[in-house]
Amino acid sequence: MTTVTASTKSWGIGTSLAALVPGFALTAYKGWVLSVMWGWFIVPALDVPRLGVIPAIGISLLVSLLMADFSRPRSDINPWAVQFSRLMFYSMAIGFGWIVHLFM
Repeated sequence: MTTVTASTKSWGIGTSLAALVPGFALTAYKGWVLSVMWGWFIVPALDVPRLGVIPAIGISLLVSLLMADFSRPRSDINPWAVQFSRLMFYSMAIGFGWIVHLFM
């Protein structure tokens, strides 16, 4: 009997494509988080205009593109786990940002 472990399991194209749907939603959420935090911290500190959600999505995509690391592709990572970790990271960022914002 063959045991399938995380290191030997390959995620199919269907699973990877299905992970794109929440990926688009998370990209919009990330843009919203950036827009809100921009309004909390950058606008008062630098006296610049507010940043809308659509430009914030574009900026976050540009930064992601510039910071991407494709040197070590990994097939053993569950794409759903990646999406969940992104959701938690953005949620924690807006939560901690809200707390810091209260002290300004």
